[in-house]
Amino acid sequence: MRRRTGVSTTVQTAVLIAITAALAVAVVALWRPWEASGQAQSAALSAGIQQVHDLLLRREGATNLAHPVIVRPFAEAHAIEIEWKGRSVFVPAVVSTIEYVGPKQRIPGIYYLDRGEVDVLGSYVASNKLNYTTTGLDVVTYAVYTDREVRVVTKALPYISFSVDRVYNDVMVTVIVRVVYVTPYPANLEAFRQVLESGYVVPPGNMLTFRTNATRRTFYQLPESIDGGALRVFVDGQQVPQISFSTDEKAVLRVFVDYVTVTVWAR
Repeated sequence: MRRRTGVSTTVQTAVLIAITAALAVAVVALWRPWEASGQAQSAALSAGIQQVHDLLLRREGATNLAHPVIVRPFAEAHAIEIEWKGRSVFVPAVVSTIEYVGPKQRIPGIYYLDRGEVDVLGSYVASNKLNYTTTGLDVVTYAVYTDREVRVVTKALPYISFSVDRVYNDVMVTVIVRVVYVTPYPANLEAFRQVLESGYVVPPGNMLTFRTNATRRTFYQLPESIDGGALRVFVDGQQVPQISFSTDEKAVLRVFVDYVTVTVWAR
């Protein structure tokens, strides 16, 4: 009887390698379109975040969002205190936000830092920072990562500045506080009340429009200080080191508070 010889081990190995390579090529071919689609969605999300930031900074304009956002008119409340020679002017500051919440993913232009918080636009890091600025740039965007999702926040920060001028023999100290309040266009009082409690949801595909509705200025002036005084500013009880001034001359303190209302609506 003749004995049948089987396929050699070398041939079997070569066949397995060929089959594995073919499967790998097929998997890559199927996966690439999904990868490209995911990259395009991430790029669109990044561009939408940039547009929201820029529109809030300009206080006007419109953008067609590809992702949902929620507008929170009263996201935070802070207290600003301007102290001058034992007397104080207290300014309530409401902080509004526009937020995107979605599954955890890497978004172009957003980089991981410690504690899950990142820089997005500018140099602001959310961790352990007070919600104010002294540089004149009063809009910031940052992201917070959790185990399963990412929350991208565009926030209108209070802006605080001061100047010192001489008017004849007097020293004039001027402090300016600017608060930006973002509010949706209310259909009625009940709808507006619900927005204040839960936020204003803008579905994807809607046109989001920003417009400066009003700017209201409030003025305070403390009595003249014959023998000078010292200026200190506090936010939530913590002193702002960038704003301090003292003089022995006759001085007057003026405080201007601008409340800027930005109306947003979707359609």
